[in-house]
Amino acid sequence: MTEPPSTATREADIELRFLDAMTEVARTVLGPTTQSTYLTANEEAGQFVIEYVDAHHGRDAYSLWMEVSDLFDHFRGPQSDQLCDEEGRKAARKWLSLDLTSEREIDAYFQQWWPAEFARAWDQGLAVANDK
Repeated sequence: MTEPPSTATREADIELRFLDAMTEVARTVLGPTTQSTYLTANEEAGQFVIEYVDAHHGRDAYSLWMEVSDLFDHFRGPQSDQLCDEEGRKAARKWLSLDLTSEREIDAYFQQWWPAEFARAWDQGLAVANDK
């Protein structure tokens, strides 16, 4: 009779699958697709609070991709598809440059994006929108 996996094994497995999912979203954002960054962010973010809610940064990943999409669709935001694409691509490139074996790098990545980087992007986008 096979014993069920230990809690540590299950936790390690979800963390590895989470890293794979984030990497796949980043590759999709940067890939040769005709789908916008906005649509990719909206379609992919939900998995991080459903499948990966127990991963250390599952909720952070959801927030990150929703913040990317908010640059385009939030009624108080800059409502800029270009800014959404630029910030999404920046987040994706940065993710793909990380050493995914380093918890410190992954922690720093999510700390960078929330809220400081998005506050800067919103301010930049709103300033451009107000100049029009």
